[in-house]
Amino acid sequence: MKYITAFGAVLLIFSFALPVQAAEVRVGERVTISQNEVISENIYAAGGQTTLSGALNGDAVVAGGEVVLNGEVVGDAALIGGSIGVFEKINGDMRSLGGQITVGESVTGDVVVVGGSVSVLPDVVIGGDFLVVGGEIHMDGVVNGDVRVVAGELYLNGLIAGNVDARVGEVVFGDNVAVGGDFTYRANEEAEISGAAVAGEIAFTAFEHNAEVAAAPFAQLAAGFVIFQLVIFIVATIVMVLVFPKLSHEVGVATTTKKAWRYAGVGFAALILIPIAALILFISVLGVFLGGMVLIGYMLLIAVAKAMTGITVGAYISRWTKKEAIVSWKWALLGVVVIELLALIPFFGWLIFLVFFIITLGALVLVVYSRICAEHKGS
Repeated sequence: MKYITAFGAVLLIFSFALPVQAAEVRVGERVTISQNEVISENIYAAGGQTTLSGALNGDAVVAGGEVVLNGEVVGDAALIGGSIGVFEKINGDMRSLGGQITVGESVTGDVVVVGGSVSVLPDVVIGGDFLVVGGEIHMDGVVNGDVRVVAGELYLNGLIAGNVDARVGEVVFGDNVAVGGDFTYRANEEAEISGAAVAGEIAFTAFEHNAEVAAAPFAQLAAGFVIFQLVIFIVATIVMVLVFPKLSHEVGVATTTKKAWRYAGVGFAALILIPIAALILFISVLGVFLGGMVLIGYMLLIAVAKAMTGITVGAYISRWTKKEAIVSWKWALLGVVVIELLALIPFFGWLIFLVFFIITLGALVLVVYSRICAEHKGS
């Protein structure tokens, strides 16, 4: 649970990381910003393969299966993807969530990273603090602030000006490591650490072998699944907001009105009755094809409603805090984080998620139905 709480805390930082201002939006299967392009505003990009090589004079919010940052970012960067590579300087803070993350160029501010495999290459300088949660961490660069780590394996071979606080399965010191402050860590076994490598105090606490060590592989597997599920959820939600802004706005705003329970009723009916209708069609020989189409449509509807649940929760939070329902990537991302954390509550968490999902599903059905009716009347 502590690992999951850490993931949630890091993601919560994402939601307030970057201000919402005028921006350029790029969405597609392949999103590329060439080396000669200059983006004077914030850039929001989402795609299967996303490569940013131009001059980015604002903040960068990027999501995709593969994310490559080859252009210098004047502001902050929030990067989400399966594979993430940073090969040009970020002049603000960096926040990243992904499967494999490589930091190959310096970051002026803080770096907050959640990933399966995280590497900070030599010659990289992190100007602030370095917070990382992951499976395998390689730190070969320089950190001018403190380092906090939750990981399966930590390999240190760089220079750290501040303190190190680590909770890891195993820690390995390289020949070039130097820690200017204290080194406090909890691990399975005590590491071989030269006193000359740490200027401050070294404090080690062992895990309880019988319980914690035996459960470690299962905990890492569960943590990996949570990260993967969160990445998919976040990317899908951001894509919905960017690609279908009008639909997202209609659904998000509608769910915060007094008709919410009406939408819940429609959503519950759609959740139960559509697959029953598909099953009835399957029984009929002539209706097999139609039943298959209905089932495919049902699965698509469920997937879209799931992605929009974060938008709904974000709209509720904005109405509660700002007195108006706001649909944007920032509030949608906050909604994803909040609903995922609420879902962790024992016994009641899944019910809370289900309620928001059903309300979103009902609103989506009625909004799409209204659009179809309006187009039919117009024709």
